Amino acid sequence: MKRLFLLYYLGLITFFASLCAAHAEEFILSIDSEDDSYFATLLEAALEAADGEHTFRTYGYQRTIPQSRILRLLLTGDSPINVVFTGHSVQRENLLRQIDIPLLRGLLGYRLFAIHKQDEALFASMGSLEDLTNKIHVGSGTSWPDTFILKAAGFQIEMGTVDNLWRMLERNRFKALPMGMSEIYDELASFKQSTPASTLMVEKSIMLQYHFDHFFYVAPSDS
Repeated sequence: MKRLFLLYYLGLITFFASLCAAHAEEFILSIDSEDDSYFATLLEAALEAADGEHTFRTYGYQRTIPQSRILRLLLTGDSPINVVFTGHSVQRENLLRQIDIPLLRGLLGYRLFAIHKQDEALFASMGSLEDLTNKIHVGSGTSWPDTFILKAAGFQIEMGTVDNLWRMLERNRFKALPMGMSEIYDELASFKQSTPASTLMVEKSIMLQYHFDHFFYVAPSDS
């Protein structure tokens, strides 16, 4: 496992070293919150190990801004950032320059459900994917690639921004909010800080799995 992580890390060094050689001034990574510190630390470590004079910093977009808008600004050059990490889609891979190293080694594709505690029995009674798609609505981000994956699997979707999705779930606009197992616990804890009376919890008996992960992206002109 350590050897595989080292190969990922060396791959990042190799890619960003090639950028540094061409124009090694400053790399600015888009992040949403302190929860994104892993990605910032990973990129900063790769840049420190790469040759060339360069600097690194992060830029925090508001969580209410859709991913699609951030990527569009990166593509047109009208953005203060020049590196993003985001979930993979064919469209993003075609429009931007994708660094072909899955940053969570596929962990993002393992999805758990945030639900109301009173719905535990409902979910425990689910025996198949067909049960899920027929009996419940789920929430998903307006511009998340997951939304298209879930729709293709037959799920009924309610869409919103990431902050709105938690409030929508709290108000029973849908029954479940699927999120990656690497992020759902922190996201739920953050929501409960502002809504301490909430009965939301992570469902314990069901996991969705599909091929999905975060990648770093830069503009096509960065070559």
